[in-house]
Amino acid sequence: MQLRRLTILAVAAAVALLSTLSFGQATPPVGDTLTYSNNPNTNYGSYTALFVQKGSITSASYIKFNLATLPAGASVSKATLRLYVNQVAANGSFDVYQLNTSWTESTLTYNNAPALGTSATGNHPIAFTANTVNQFIVIDITPLVQGWANGSITNNGLALALTTSTGAVAFDSKESIYTSHQPELEIALTGPTGPQGPQGPQGPTGIAGPAGPTGATGATGATGPQGPIGLTGAQGPAGTNGTNGTNGTSFTFRGTFNLGQSYSVNDVVADTNGSSYIAITANNGASDPANDPTDWTLMAQAGTAGAAGPAGPAGAAGATGPMGPQGPQGQTGATGAQGPIGLTGAQGPAGTNGTNGTNGTNGTSFTFKGTFNLGQSYNVNDVVADANGSSYIAITANNGPSDPANDPTDWTLMAQAGTPGASGPAGPAGSQGPAGPIGATGAQGPQGPTGATGAQGPQGPAGAPGEGLAEIRASLLQWYTQPYAVGGNPLGVAFDGTNIWVLSTASSSVTKLLASTGAVVGTYSVGNYPYSIAFDGTNIWVANANSNTVSVLAASTGALVGTYPAGSNPLGLAFDGTNMWVTNNNSNSVTKLSLPGATLGNYPVGANPRRVAFDGTNIWVANNGNGAGNTVTKLVASTGAVVGTYTVGLGPFGIAFDGTYIWVANQASNPPTVSRLVASTGAAAGTFSVGNSPFDVAFDGTNIWVVSGNGGNSVYKLLASTGALLGTYPVGSNPFAIAFDGSNMWVTNTSSNSVSKIGATK
Repeated sequence: MQLRRLTILAVAAAVALLSTLSFGQATPPVGDTLTYSNNPNTNYGSYTALFVQKGSITSASYIKFNLATLPAGASVSKATLRLYVNQVAANGSFDVYQLNTSWTESTLTYNNAPALGTSATGNHPIAFTANTVNQFIVIDITPLVQGWANGSITNNGLALALTTSTGAVAFDSKESIYTSHQPELEIALTGPTGPQGPQGPQGPTGIAGPAGPTGATGATGATGPQGPIGLTGAQGPAGTNGTNGTNGTSFTFRGTFNLGQSYSVNDVVADTNGSSYIAITANNGASDPANDPTDWTLMAQAGTAGAAGPAGPAGAAGATGPMGPQGPQGQTGATGAQGPIGLTGAQGPAGTNGTNGTNGTNGTSFTFKGTFNLGQSYNVNDVVADANGSSYIAITANNGPSDPANDPTDWTLMAQAGTPGASGPAGPAGSQGPAGPIGATGAQGPQGPTGATGAQGPQGPAGAPGEGLAEIRASLLQWYTQPYAVGGNPLGVAFDGTNIWVLSTASSSVTKLLASTGAVVGTYSVGNYPYSIAFDGTNIWVANANSNTVSVLAASTGALVGTYPAGSNPLGLAFDGTNMWVTNNNSNSVTKLSLPGATLGNYPVGANPRRVAFDGTNIWVANNGNGAGNTVTKLVASTGAVVGTYTVGLGPFGIAFDGTYIWVANQASNPPTVSRLVASTGAAAGTFSVGNSPFDVAFDGTNIWVVSGNGGNSVYKLLASTGALLGTYPVGSNPFAIAFDGSNMWVTNTSSNSVSKIGATK
């Protein structure tokens, strides 16, 4: 019986211990947002960070948690708020406050924010410094959460606000896409004591061991307290985002062309002959695309049926001879430059509403998946080529159960393969005609299906070469520079995926042109002497040199989002995927900004910095002045730390990244040159001669383009891999800046008050 008594005591002790144990629960937020004094009526519920700051700008952040999942009967023994710090622009302290008024994430603004209640920490503010970045802050708010849980305090969430007069800190929100450490409320609960379980069956009697000597009875030791549950360790920082690629043009496939149907720009149709056409203007389908060059241009030509050869006299049937040799394949045109494939950017901005007009429909993006494979999974708008050479687009998500040509439920025809002519007995071999000029290679059309094998005869004469994209471009005069008038003394230029934006220093404005036609969409006012311009995926940023500010415009409408301070004489802009970098020519520094206009840091560089570029990890700055100039400075984009300073030619001005090398236009070098550096190390990788006063450089996916100003009035095209000169193209008077739209180069001509468009794939 002694053994049974010990077993019962052990079970009873275990039950008593379990009744005192706590269990934890981590609760994510159901809503979080921030307020911003510079835009008091704007809601930031979808923003990726929570700002808390004071100074020229005041921000507070608001978080709400749902406690409905707490177990019935459990009580809160401890509650801690965990926040992840992703940026600190200025040191300070903040506190957590109870809220006595309800709010919602989608409607809260600076002007309607609830008043701050009592401190949830007992008036014990939390300090933050630069050493706090990429760390978790854990704050004890047990009394507030206990009140929420027992109903004595209404759960209206909490607020984060600065207690010092200055300071700026940012925490990850639940919408964060970078480190993704959303706020969490960690709650330790104590549950009620459960009923004692039934007594288990008696075990078998063990073999009696020899009796040992009776020992002295020791004192009963006190049961030690249970240690607290440790906090979760901080997750390591995520890797830096790669460089955003240039947004491509979206097309909308509308099936077979119908007379009288309305079509928008970039709609694609197939005509009855199997060719595909793309709409270059909005039209009502007045006539067949093949006969309407005003509204349509050819996208993919249908294969031409070959002429049947004359039938020869019937001969006596003999044994089937071996198959003759296949005729020679025609010469393949030179492959055009493929643009770099970037990350999928944010949805492009809606087009500007015309007078009493309706909003245009966003184009559909296609994904080419190569040759169709049975059993492979496909998504809507995936495009494949079948074994016969026709192209099909997926209209439903499917797992490739059958060939697209026989599966109208999942696929629809996008481009029909050409039909070969019947093979007849051919005449004697003719001499091959001279090859036509090789033009820029367009998109390759789908391969036509293989025709039935006719009786083998001697090879016939080669057909005349068909018209290619090069001839089409020549007939449309697209091999020549096309100028468009803009405002006075244009300097900077940028592309937003659909439109070209050009700065006018004479009128302190920016002009928006449709890239496909050069038509002016609108003109918008900015600061004094706008010098440089950049696109962040949603907004247009303009550096106003004489105002010491940057203006931010909504790309979709041109409306002013805000004007924010920069350093002295801001001249250059570059977007790193999250923040905007501004060079301050008179301050010998760069400023890092985030929307909505918060200054995240100022970092020293060389003398008189001009242009700036991003390589996916680092920021590169061209230092144009003497002494500490004639160099480029490389900084880590996430911290602003200087990696190195590298010597280039005299007066470095423009700067660009080609995926491997950094290219620098040496504006004051004699003879004129551009320098090439290895981006990973800063090592020199060559110096190449160009025209007079190289001001700016741009990359088109294969080649580097250099602007020759101060009377040079031309641009130079170099092969990026070798630096070899491929061509020189005339533009307007005193060209200054250059941008690439995926197909064309755009150059500002300061003395001609124009912008020139050059086909990059010439």
